[in-house]
Amino acid sequence: MKQKLFAYVNDGSGVINHCYIDNLIDAIFLAIEKEPYGEVFNITDGQSTSWKSYFDYLAQMTDLPIPFALPKDELKLFLKLRCQGQKLFRKPVDIFPEAVDFMSRPHAYSIEKARDILNYEPSVSLEEGLEFTKQWLQQTDLKQIIP
Repeated sequence: MKQKLFAYVNDGSGVINHCYIDNLIDAIFLAIEKEPYGEVFNITDGQSTSWKSYFDYLAQMTDLPIPFALPKDELKLFLKLRCQGQKLFRKPVDIFPEAVDFMSRPHAYSIEKARDILNYEPSVSLEEGLEFTKQWLQQTDLKQIIP
């Protein structure tokens, strides 16, 4: 987003399955406590949020430009060309074309199984998690973390 290279797929209506770290840790401890051997759980914040809503909020809280939208086929073609160029110049690929499919999924993962078996309930909402992230960003020099 900082490099103004970020774009939504189509109109950004695909669903992001976000999970604030505290919610994930809560789910891990519940799984340790309940010992549901052999079970697999989806863990998210339990909200259905569009990529547009998520990244518009991130852009707003970091004073970065709001991303633009590109049709799925055009964005996938662009990323294929970018990926090939990065490989050609022996640079690490920073995003694969398959990410477009990921960002255009229309459904949120269900956490009902985790709720039923683990008694999992997300304690941190998206809004709270993003506010905590904003506070962390204000206290952190990202140049020391990300070159």
